[in-house]
Amino acid sequence: MSKKLYKVFISHSLQETLIYRSTSVFIVVFGILFFVIELVSGMVYFEYTDSLLGWTKYDYYMLICTSYIIQCGYQMLFSSAHESLCEKIIEGELDYIFVRPVNSFFYYIFYRVDLPSAINLTIAIIVQVIIMSKKSYSILQMIGFVLFILLGIWFLFLLNQIVVMVSFWKEKSSKLMGMPEYFVDASTRPKDMYPNAIKYLLIWIIPIFTTINGPVDILKNDYNMVAFLWYFIYLVVFSFITYWLWLKGLKRYLSAN
Repeated sequence: MSKKLYKVFISHSLQETLIYRSTSVFIVVFGILFFVIELVSGMVYFEYTDSLLGWTKYDYYMLICTSYIIQCGYQMLFSSAHESLCEKIIEGELDYIFVRPVNSFFYYIFYRVDLPSAINLTIAIIVQVIIMSKKSYSILQMIGFVLFILLGIWFLFLLNQIVVMVSFWKEKSSKLMGMPEYFVDASTRPKDMYPNAIKYLLIWIIPIFTTINGPVDILKNDYNMVAFLWYFIYLVVFSFITYWLWLKGLKRYLSAN
């Protein structure tokens, strides 16, 4: 997909944001509010202790910021497509992507950018930089941290994409849309606070702990290299499976026209 086409997508997204200005302001304000509540909760947790299961106050703040950055990154790039796909599949309104001279999968996932989420993302990055300035990190730690942030955004896309594509096979699938959010909410706390069975599930089966906790583990220099290697393999395989399911789903798609 060309840069020129993506600029057109951004332009259309900006126009849409200006049309629905009040909704955009609502998204930004409430996004910031929930972010601040999470940070204040951290202050309460560590009011009477310097460490919680090996996590310091600043480690916890970094986890909250990392989670918010990954979620805002996903929302900025992909949530607009996911919010509308389920309905468009069921009502047979996906025809417009088939007449475009680009790959339907990539056109669909990139055709809108959620600009209000970009504002929240910027705020979270600024707060993260301020918190990280309290300590010094190596170049490799910083590269690993940024890499895992990007991989985390892609993982959230894949997880939500799989759930949304159920609509190709089952009409009443909208109830599943909130499931990825439950996994993300669970992973915004230190993984060490969970029982071993839960940690096993969310590291090796659905690696959301590696997605959210992983970047901070790199900065703490406390990570499982085997789990990280598995995460890379998982993402590659998961990406191919997601694209394959998209192609299979399109064969079942019925146009309303």
